[in-house]
Amino acid sequence: MFEYFPGNYVWNLGVVATLNSGGLIDEVDRACRPIRDAATKGSDVGTRDFMAAWTAVVDDRDRRIHRQGQQDGTASSDRFCRFHPTHYSYC
Repeated sequence: MFEYFPGNYVWNLGVVATLNSGGLIDEVDRACRPIRDAATKGSDVGTRDFMAAWTAVVDDRDRRIHRQGQQDGTASSDRFCRFHPTHYSYC
């Protein structure tokens, strides 16, 4: 299994599930790079950091999609794409 976080099975499982479901490596890297040190403390210790990092990437992606939709006239709340370490959905 691909290990972005060496020795942290739970977090790696989330990363691999995201990639296997169509997640972009750039988005995965932007979510995971800031929390690499937290991963060494165990999956339970850094869970809040893990979720906050993924949420920040999701929120950034939603803002970009919404801004693009406003520019081309297709903005609506149902066009937002959401991704999470355990699932990824396209618009």
